[in-house]
Amino acid sequence: MLKHSLKDLHLYQDLSVRLQVQNLLQQTISLWWECENNVYSEMPSYTGQTQYANEKLLDRFTNELSQQARRLPKTSAEIQKVRQQISNNYSRLARSIVGLEESQLEFIQSSGLAEALVEFAQMARRFDPQISSEDIYQAGRNVMTMNLLQLLLNLPVQITPAVFAYSMLYPYSDNYLDDPAISSQTKLTFGEHFKRRLNGEILSPTNEREKTIFDLIGMVEGQFERALYPQVYQSLNAIHDAQQKSLRLLRTNTSPYDTDVLGIIFEKGGAAVLADGYLVAGSLRPNEADFMFLYGAFTQLMDDLEDVRQDLKDGIVTLFSHSARFWPLDGLTNRTFAMGQKLLSRLDSFNSPAREPVKEILQKCINPLLILSASNLAPYYTHKYLAELEGHLPFHYSFLNKQRRKINRQKVTLTRLAEILWLRGELD
Repeated sequence: MLKHSLKDLHLYQDLSVRLQVQNLLQQTISLWWECENNVYSEMPSYTGQTQYANEKLLDRFTNELSQQARRLPKTSAEIQKVRQQISNNYSRLARSIVGLEESQLEFIQSSGLAEALVEFAQMARRFDPQISSEDIYQAGRNVMTMNLLQLLLNLPVQITPAVFAYSMLYPYSDNYLDDPAISSQTKLTFGEHFKRRLNGEILSPTNEREKTIFDLIGMVEGQFERALYPQVYQSLNAIHDAQQKSLRLLRTNTSPYDTDVLGIIFEKGGAAVLADGYLVAGSLRPNEADFMFLYGAFTQLMDDLEDVRQDLKDGIVTLFSHSARFWPLDGLTNRTFAMGQKLLSRLDSFNSPAREPVKEILQKCINPLLILSASNLAPYYTHKYLAELEGHLPFHYSFLNKQRRKINRQKVTLTRLAEILWLRGELD
């Protein structure tokens, strides 16, 4: 069931999503400039001895995973056994390395998040047998976000038609618009058709990609009647508009002095998760919209940090890729750490049993993920800064680099294992 009554649906209706996005964007930009540069005192530290112990545990896990990938399960019973082994090993790592407590692990196991993700992956493969594992992974990240929002909004964790459709819209549209090999004019035409369909027009698709996207929008319409839930469709238009603006960042010669790089990035990320919220609940209260927009802006920063090398290669301008051409990324990364702490404080406004466990889990995961991304970008940081960060990571950088090389060498077999365990479902 949807979270609000029809009366509640109109509580925030006087403010269009377009205006919400404008207001939330300005708030987020102001928050960014308020962030402190030094956040080391807020992170846990690890001794060299603890890091070595953690490395032994992770190395044992990856070795076991490699062995399982070499002898792929062939029956349903074997699939279930391997799934359980991997789940148990992940729990052990989460306790020992990430520091999750038993109550937090129990929350994750009982939340339905893992089951929903598997269900989505199998639905995606049925919807499009040709979709790649990488695209399912990308879409699955958005599913996880929407499922987390369901928990925070006291809704059942499930793959509703809107959750499935919105998560599948990206990568179909997002990757298309980000592809530098496709001309700007082709993208603009595609964007015009996309927007008209979002506004409710019944159009004949001009190619298979448009047909797929139009079908996905139809799934949303099947769950949310346009007359009753206008903000659902306003939010879809908001993310579409933000994506169109982000095309300006594809120009190699774009300067942050003549293009609002910060605003475009925050709007794209913030509008995406704001749409997640509307497609989960149908309507949102102001505090909920505030958290979701900030969450989206922050995770966009995380993605952009992870993608620095590829963005530099493709000529995509972000805060990180532009700065990496001229300056060390130390200061930007510090602000991103601080932004994460601001985000976590916004969770206090939710009234949900899931609020505290979600906050505790994110608190323990966000900073290590940022440091992991930074550790793979050594040429773009000062040596002193990276050395300081290493003390706040459960592993040494040298160990992580070896693990990355090992996983890359075994990418094909590990992908095949994931296909059998989670995409194919039970064997006949």
